[in-house]
Amino acid sequence: MLIISGTALVSGKLVTGDSFQQVRSDVFATKNLQFNGTTFLLVTNSSANISLIRTSDVPLAGSGNISDYAINSTLSISTDRAYDVGAGNYTLIFFGKSAPLVNYEYILQSQEYLASLEVIGIVLGIIGFIIMIVGAFMREKPKEDDIMKQFENL
Repeated sequence: MLIISGTALVSGKLVTGDSFQQVRSDVFATKNLQFNGTTFLLVTNSSANISLIRTSDVPLAGSGNISDYAINSTLSISTDRAYDVGAGNYTLIFFGKSAPLVNYEYILQSQEYLASLEVIGIVLGIIGFIIMIVGAFMREKPKEDDIMKQFENL
């Protein structure tokens, strides 16, 4: 995940955020996350009280019924969660007394693919440049007799 995130960040296609606004007395939510295609969303430093839901479900969701609306994470490691979601409008929602200290980042999977190709192209370009330099130094030097023969044939 870090390689993909780093690759996309270098390419300028990774969107990051960390702000939550209070929507009710004990409910904080991110701005609307609008995805136009299949998207990979990574939430870091998340607690058990943070859930990804469809934006239209924000008014309906409460701490008692959040499991009815929450989208299951694809991968969960320690305090990090990864989601693989389709096109639509989503919101991260948190139940607590103050806004959480959470970071999230997302990238369209098509952009993830292009960013990976971009890095591969850069690496192959560098390798090609090194091979070109090595080849120039390793090339057999022409012998003096061969040079003289070229001028004699003119």
